[in-house]
Amino acid sequence: MASAMKIHPLLWELPVLALFFVTVAVVTSINIFPQVPLAIALIYAAAGAVAFLALISIGIIVPSRINAYVLGQGGTDAQWLLFKSEPRGLVRLREEAGAKSDDTLQEPEPNLRGRGL
Repeated sequence: MASAMKIHPLLWELPVLALFFVTVAVVTSINIFPQVPLAIALIYAAAGAVAFLALISIGIIVPSRINAYVLGQGGTDAQWLLFKSEPRGLVRLREEAGAKSDDTLQEPEPNLRGRGL
């Protein structure tokens, strides 16, 4: 009995939510467009839902790809593209980090003896 109560929420919430939206679409289509058959109204509602989800997906995917590109090219954050330059504090931090990294990146000459070189 305990295993029956531990059903994953998506297995019952999604069908209930879908039934709710279909009911809302049916009631509004009957009230707003009484001359349109119910099947056609549901097809329009499904097409509208697909178009909405496609636009939302594009609105999420495109900015995330732009952010990934900017960060991959060494940028700080893609939102700084809206401003003329980076903040003064960030420029100073980059200069300090660059000076420190130049000192730490200088490797001593490798020991070439015993390697046949």
